[in-house]
Amino acid sequence: ALYPPLARASDVEGFAVVEFGVAANGKTVDPIVVDSDPPFVFEGSALRAVRQWIYKSQRKADPDARSVIRIVFRTAVDPELMDEPAAAAEEAAPAATARPDPTPTP
Repeated sequence: ALYPPLARASDVEGFAVVEFGVAANGKTVDPIVVDSDPPFVFEGSALRAVRQWIYKSQRKADPDARSVIRIVFRTAVDPELMDEPAAAAEEAAPAATARPDPTPTP
């Protein structure tokens, strides 16, 4: 997810929790924000990111099943968590990044 420019400039960190479905073709369906902190800051970026996701495997489970992901926005990121091209870009022009949080949400 792209870090919102005003949040980055102000060193604001936070998260957005997005619930979504996955269609048979692997595309995400009807993403909605179910929680965020601070409110309204990262929601747009999180929704835009989830709308672009495409799952590689075909969906055979319940078509009405929903998934939940917590996307965390931090201004300082551990370089070991980044892939090499992103790390090289980070060294060239430091910028804030966002990544999904693997911690499940209730």
